[in-house]
Formats: sequence, C-alpha cells, structure tokens
Amino acid sequence: MSGEQLYVEHCANCHQIDGSGYDQVYPNLLRNPIVGLRDPAPTLEYVLEGRGAMPSFREELSPEEIAEIVSYVRLKFAHRSTVTPSQAG
Repeated sequence: MSGEQLYVEHCANCHQIDGSGYDQVYPNLLRNPIVGLRDPAPTLEYVLEGRGAMPSFREELSPEEIAEIVSYVRLKFAHRSTVTPSQAG
C-alpha cells in the first residue's frame, strides 16, 4: 500500500487529507516545523511512540508502512527527504 493510502487510512481522520489538522486538537502537518526538519527522527518518534492524543503506531504498522507514511508526509507537506524501513524499525 502506498504512503498516501496509508496516510488516508491511519492519519487523515485527525490530520485531514490536506494536512491542515484541527486547531488546538490535532497538529497541522502542512509546513509543520517538526515535519520539515532535515532529520526525520522526531517525526518518526511521534508515529512510533505517539504523543498526547496521538496513539503509537509501533504495534499496529510495520516498519515498511511507517516509513511509507512518514515519507509521504515529509514529501507532501514539507518537501523533505523520504525515510527507510530501517529508520522506522
């Protein structure tokens, strides 16, 4: 499954299809400073470990699926590099 499909299935309910999120509830991913960092580690950590209302996806998704989602988010919303499954493992 593509990163976009995985994002729609697992992330869009909270962060919306366009990444705009919901003010004061779910963060905006579009031009988000964490998503836009050169180092993808903080974004991966949020997806793997969760934070606040965001659940951890470590047990729900494979490293390949997490890499696909984070890569999609970084490319779509911040024009940053992709990540590999080994980074998401």
